[in-house]
Amino acid sequence: MIPYILLVFFLFYASFLGKNKWLQLFSFLVIFVFTAFRAETVGTDTKGYIKLATYFSDFRLFGESSNSFEFAFQSLLYLIKSLGLSPVFLQVFFAIITLSVMYRTFQKASLNPVLSFFLYVICGCMFFSFNAARQMTSISFVLLSYTFINNNIYKYMLCFVFAAGFHVSSLICFPFFLLSYFDISRVTGIWLIIISFFVNIFLFNTIYYGFLERLVAGSFYAHYLDVIEKPAELSLMGKIFNFLNVILFCISLYFAKSVKGVYISIFVIACTLSILFSGAHVYVTRLFIPMSYVCIIFYVNVFCAMQNNVYRLFYATLFIFIYGYSFYYSMADNAGGIMPYKLM
Repeated sequence: MIPYILLVFFLFYASFLGKNKWLQLFSFLVIFVFTAFRAETVGTDTKGYIKLATYFSDFRLFGESSNSFEFAFQSLLYLIKSLGLSPVFLQVFFAIITLSVMYRTFQKASLNPVLSFFLYVICGCMFFSFNAARQMTSISFVLLSYTFINNNIYKYMLCFVFAAGFHVSSLICFPFFLLSYFDISRVTGIWLIIISFFVNIFLFNTIYYGFLERLVAGSFYAHYLDVIEKPAELSLMGKIFNFLNVILFCISLYFAKSVKGVYISIFVIACTLSILFSGAHVYVTRLFIPMSYVCIIFYVNVFCAMQNNVYRLFYATLFIFIYGYSFYYSMADNAGGIMPYKLM
């Protein structure tokens, strides 16, 4: 637990030093070491990926068998085999690709890249990369694609070629290129989130859960329904945190006057869908994670654009209370096998 806490405190205090490029690079390197050189016992899927790299024989068409995967991931396995590298190099390559793309995205889209790296850790992205490396690498390309929506459709499409090459679930975000033609306003977004919250409370157990069951029946995602907590099953603390998340979403939209419209629209879509189909926390439903992680850019830009220090203090306190608790709970509960942390 101590290594994670030290990492969070370092990134938090480093974020106050502004857009220092050397500090951004150092933040990147620190997270890289945590991710690339972790022991195979850290993360639920780490051993599985190393095993795949160990016994990889040849390319198989995606969907051909239970051992077939997307082409970019298989290319990494083939590269490791061809070079005669140790299978543990797979997580090194994952870390290089994911964090390099994230670094470039923060450079282009975030008003404070170091603060975005802080959110990358405290919002659970780093932990998610331990447990679902392919999907997190895919998500990094999805986040990069958002920077091209309004100015380069070809680079946008290329990002999705790479994203789908690691995890096809990223294609759920491909239609976002349509956001170059219209934006969801902040006021509309606030109303959508509030309405979704109440619809979730009163209709989830009867209508939406049944819809979800039919939607994912027989698919790989069917087992995720077993871990989704219905609103009626949440503890008092869970209900409080769901409500606080909705408050945070609405406050963020209210102060997002200078944030690019495309990020507002994606944030609203991600929050609305995640609230409707599960709890109010944007990370509960794995199907929506590729769009949900836009928050590590959106929250930073909202915070940096705030002019009133009192508002900034309240906003930061609310955010740290919600996500700091979730971060600590993930460690205390050993979610995804992230504890104890060890280097290889």
